[in-house]
Amino acid sequence: MLSIGLSIDALAASIACGVTAGHSKKKLLLEMAIMFGLFQAIMPLLGYFLGFGVKNFVENIDHWVAFLLLVFVGVKMIVEASDELNEEKLTHKSIFFLAVATSIDALVTGITFNFVKVNIPVAILFIGLTTFILSLAGAFWSKKLSFLPASKLEIAGGIAITLIGLKILLSHLLF
Repeated sequence: MLSIGLSIDALAASIACGVTAGHSKKKLLLEMAIMFGLFQAIMPLLGYFLGFGVKNFVENIDHWVAFLLLVFVGVKMIVEASDELNEEKLTHKSIFFLAVATSIDALVTGITFNFVKVNIPVAILFIGLTTFILSLAGAFWSKKLSFLPASKLEIAGGIAITLIGLKILLSHLLF
C-alpha cells in the first residue's frame, strides 16, 4: 500500500508527460518510468540514512520544495501549450525535475523507516518497481487521450501537475 501511495504523484505526472510526448517518444517515456522508479527507490534509502537528526528539518521544507518544482513544471506546460505541440517539450531535464519533485515525500517516508521495523532492501525494491510499473502504464495509457486537441491536453496536464504540487503543500500545511 505504501508503494502505491508514494507512486500516485509519479503516475499523474507520467500521464501528463505521455500526452505531451506524442506517439514517437516511446524510448523517452520508458526512460521517464525508469527515472521515476529509481528516484522513488533512492529517496527512501537516502531518508533512511539521513535518519532522525534531520527529520525535523526535512519535514519542515519537503512540501515547499515539491510544491515549487511541480508548480514550475506545471505552469511551464500551461504557458507552452499555445505553442505548437512538439516532442521536445519532454526532455531529460524536465523528467529529472519531475522525478525529484514527485519523490520528495519518499525521502521523508525513508526517515520514518528508522522508527519502525522495515526490511529496507525489500521496501525500496517494492517502491521502485511499483512506481516504474504505474508510471509506464500511465505514460502509455495517456495515448488513449490523443484524439483530444493536444494543446488542451497539455494545459490539463500542466494544471494536474500544478494541483499535485498544491495538494502536497496543503496536506502538509493543513494536517
